[in-house]
Amino acid sequence: WLLRPVFKEGLSEGLITEAEAAYFQIFTVPGMPGCVSFNCPRIAATTPLDPLDPADVAYAYQTGRQQIQRLVRFCIAKIGGFEAAFLAQMAPQLGVRESRRIRGQYIVSDEDILGSRKFGSQAVAKCAYPIDIHKASPKADKGGLQKLKDGDYYEIPLQALMPEGVGNLLVVGRCISATFLAQSSFRIQAVCWRMGECAGQYSAQQVQHAQQV
Repeated sequence: WLLRPVFKEGLSEGLITEAEAAYFQIFTVPGMPGCVSFNCPRIAATTPLDPLDPADVAYAYQTGRQQIQRLVRFCIAKIGGFEAAFLAQMAPQLGVRESRRIRGQYIVSDEDILGSRKFGSQAVAKCAYPIDIHKASPKADKGGLQKLKDGDYYEIPLQALMPEGVGNLLVVGRCISATFLAQSSFRIQAVCWRMGECAGQYSAQQVQHAQQV
């Protein structure tokens, strides 16, 4: 990684902490020359944060803003091209990778992902993204990627969008019926969009035929 020596220098000088150095993603922005977008920092704690606990959420907002300011100062001081940079915008809302999930008529499993399982006519989305576990704390062992076979993909069935024991309701996105590991693969935006599109199409079809979802 080309920036590793730069981050080591930033750590030694106290510009950033291990938390900022552990996760750093940066992207150019189409149509906006001179601007870049950051997909960081990743907010961690000594114990896993609960996105349903107001105290944990408040901690995450406060910590995240502090980390962002450190990253800005670090980039200006240590990365070429950032000498005159400034923070143009900060995300207004905390990004949460995981919270509650429904128990559906089908539970997407780890084996479904790694085995590239297909569901035929019941499939609502395809995905080839790896299982992607983010560490709950900088020193946690649990984390990393588990990739699918090259060129293969798995499918998500409609039944994983249908809550068990509840009619006329479809759930889409990161909260569908799945295991912890499986959810870490399909929670990416493109797959969530596709689930939403299919849920809308299926619901409209059922209404047209006067049938329950």
